[in-house]
Amino acid sequence: MACCCCGNRKKQTREFAEQKWDYINLQDFKASGCGTPFAYGYLWFSLIISIAVYSIDSFTAVQLIAFNRWSSAIRPAISFDVSKWIFTVCIILSFINLGYEAIRATRVIRRNNIAESYMDPLAVRWESIRVGKAQGWRRFLVFAALTQSKKGAHYIALFTYFSFKSWIRVLVCSGPRQVINAFTLKSVYEAKLATQATSVDGAFLGFFDKVKVLAQEDSRQVVILSGMAFTFVVWAFSLIFLLLSVLFYVFFLFHWIPRADGGLTGYCERKVNAALLTIVTKRVNKALAKNEAKKMKAEAKAAKMTGETLQPERAATLPDIEALADDKLQGMPMLNRSDTGTTLPAYQTRPNTPGGIELSSINRSALGRSGTNGSDSSYSPTVPLMSAAADMGDLSHGRGRGAVHAQGAGRPEPDRGGPTAVVRYGALWGGDEAAARGGTVRPGDGGGRMMATLAVDLETRDRVKIMGHMVAGSADASAGTVQVAMLVAESLGNCPKYLNKKRVTPRAYGADTEVVEGARMMLPEEATRLLDKADMFFLSSTNGDSMDTNHRGGPAGFVRVLKNEADEAVLVYPEYSGNRLYQTLGNLNVNPLVGIVVPDFDTSDVLYLTGSASILVGDAASAVMARTALAVQVRVAAARFVRRGLPFRGAPLERSPYNPPVRHLLSERDPLSVQPRQQQSGVTATLKGREVLSPTVSRFTFSLAGSAGRWRPGQHATLDFSGELDHGYAHMRDDDPQSLNDDFIRTFTVSNQPPTDSKGEVVEMQITARRRGPATNLLWRQNLRAPLELPVLGFGGEASFRLPTTTAAAAAAAAAAKPVFVAGGVGITPLLAQARDVLEAGVRLRLLWGLRAEDLPLAADTFARIAGLAEVTTLFVSGDGADDQMIREIRRQGVKELRYGRIAEGDVKSLGGRETKFYLCTGPGLLRSLQDWLDRENVVWEDFGY
Repeated sequence: MACCCCGNRKKQTREFAEQKWDYINLQDFKASGCGTPFAYGYLWFSLIISIAVYSIDSFTAVQLIAFNRWSSAIRPAISFDVSKWIFTVCIILSFINLGYEAIRATRVIRRNNIAESYMDPLAVRWESIRVGKAQGWRRFLVFAALTQSKKGAHYIALFTYFSFKSWIRVLVCSGPRQVINAFTLKSVYEAKLATQATSVDGAFLGFFDKVKVLAQEDSRQVVILSGMAFTFVVWAFSLIFLLLSVLFYVFFLFHWIPRADGGLTGYCERKVNAALLTIVTKRVNKALAKNEAKKMKAEAKAAKMTGETLQPERAATLPDIEALADDKLQGMPMLNRSDTGTTLPAYQTRPNTPGGIELSSINRSALGRSGTNGSDSSYSPTVPLMSAAADMGDLSHGRGRGAVHAQGAGRPEPDRGGPTAVVRYGALWGGDEAAARGGTVRPGDGGGRMMATLAVDLETRDRVKIMGHMVAGSADASAGTVQVAMLVAESLGNCPKYLNKKRVTPRAYGADTEVVEGARMMLPEEATRLLDKADMFFLSSTNGDSMDTNHRGGPAGFVRVLKNEADEAVLVYPEYSGNRLYQTLGNLNVNPLVGIVVPDFDTSDVLYLTGSASILVGDAASAVMARTALAVQVRVAAARFVRRGLPFRGAPLERSPYNPPVRHLLSERDPLSVQPRQQQSGVTATLKGREVLSPTVSRFTFSLAGSAGRWRPGQHATLDFSGELDHGYAHMRDDDPQSLNDDFIRTFTVSNQPPTDSKGEVVEMQITARRRGPATNLLWRQNLRAPLELPVLGFGGEASFRLPTTTAAAAAAAAAAKPVFVAGGVGITPLLAQARDVLEAGVRLRLLWGLRAEDLPLAADTFARIAGLAEVTTLFVSGDGADDQMIREIRRQGVKELRYGRIAEGDVKSLGGRETKFYLCTGPGLLRSLQDWLDRENVVWEDFGY
């Protein structure tokens, strides 16, 4: 039974916050209807039945050992001497099983976890019968709430789960003796209780008459037989429940439970934890609302006693604009604000009366943050950036366009009694042409047009989204300014993921603003350079009923330019793991129109874009952007690049730890991505061997199964670790932020030549890798006795990085170029599968290999496995702790030269020339230096991030 519950499915559990009894108020749970008390009564009844069964078992065991026969008339089918000991042993086993379950339940209860207690059959009973202050009853109500569901499959799954939990007791501890019970009871019935009556009534009465006679003859025997009959009936029902559970599981649950749950246990755990989370959340929200109501009532009572004015209800702070004959005025009157208007202090959610004692909170500094946990709000006096868009349509183009405003003059803020202008620059709003239409306007006859903003503090990673309506505005052509009044309808604080910290400072804004048009392409060269380095942008979207303005962030260059032509430009960016509210993506799915602002924090330049967005999912996304399951493609309709168009700059402080690596377009030929045509289906690699070469480097051997493809020496294999490492969705994971967007697909250079069996199929593959990250950590710690199977997505690698290995190719290479391979650490792996053939072909190979002292065993192993490689190698050893014995071994192997220190410029330049071709495979730092040193040389390279 246990095997069919678990199976061989791979479990991908979702992580839930641990909910303990201390976190909830038991008094909040009340019975709903008469069914719950009935169920609680049944719980006590079943408990009494269990006690009775174990009492009868104890009594029966003593009686069977004391007596040697039932009665002379009883002829059991099984010898009494045998059946007696089978009976006794089974009873002893049942008590041992009970003791084991009691110890396990005690440990579960001590951990104080609600869901864990529910999932243990004995712990859930003990928790439900606690005495004192109705603790047991209240806890039973919690368990009853966890059981409730609108889906019948949920009840079937729980019934099956708890029935499977009893299989040892039903089949092992009770099964053999209940068989004896059945035969014994049958013998007693035939000898003493069978009647000759032909009617049902007669047979029934005759049976009880004979029971009375039997009780008069031997009352103790009747008690034993009654106990046998009672335990047999209880066992029969348990067996029926178990058989029903097997049928439910085999014919329904096994096919219905998602594979990600791993089986019945995983499914029940997920459902119980999800239900518990929902219950706790509702109770907490209800308690908070109740406390807030009490607080409001107490404040109202206190205000009444002191004679103070009760705090007003929430209301929008709007400028006082005179009644107009139409929506346009030639002049720009200053928008006056009432001194008695409602204000919103920085740390309060309810409005306060101006001049009150709580107004001092306005000048408080914002809370700092040392970690990455997000807050639910940003504090307007200290928010340095605000991105805004109005109604997804400006007056000139009919499309949405965002804007970025900065702290200082023109900062958007709640009305606090003084005039504040929001600066909009001519390059954005259309200059004189837009101003000519200006004056004071009240769009929608004063009802307002939709508007959304995003307030961001990049120093603390605070951000809050605001949505409402632009109810009034005024423009001044001479000053190039716009005033906007916004009625806020909705707001939402967001998490700090993908926000790269910056210190934003104001800059003087003058007449040096300049609009740059693309000469032959829609996006000018400066715009594409900005996109190459941008690590955030703002975008606005709408579904017609509401708007959303938010940011997208990531590593520098995460937005890729797919196309840039005279009449069309297309951008693609990946959608990282978010909060699953789908406000932006949901809007784009309904209405593809989008407005985008890309700020340049270094130069104060800014790129404004409008266009239409397409959401790419699954294969559609991965066919455009490497290793991406969800992406957005923006087809640009209009672009405007403005030099020095922003009144601020930003100095970089700290990158977000949640940023994944840049994902390239397939058209960019990402060397680490497997192209769609290279992906292979049905190929799995099973880990069969691990050889530790140094403290951080090991060689792993895999056997390949399925329609294994051939790889060429020097190519890499792409393996999928997601089935082993992916824990499912999580909103935040500060302990491992990179895992949120990690697809757990890894690329390793194959370090052995492709061996073949008689059929020509590849059967074994070796990978030499450094321990770094979750995938290699899994390979290092995996128990080799437990099979680890990984899907192989394919083999790849540029042909230009493969060295000549055939005689003809070697002759051509000798006349054309002498290969010099420069490796750093395990960057030697592309050469390991090629070196033997290259050397045997007589190619004039040179190897410059930089290695840490602790990795010298890797060099010794490589020279021992590949004859002749040491003679063409110059080995550079860096770091302390070099083993003298290992140094002597490497010198004995015939290394051409061994130097202490790192590879320097002169070491590689001395080998350059028209006949030399350099192959580089190092870490990013050394690779950049080598590219600078070999600027005019024939160079090919690969970077595996070692």
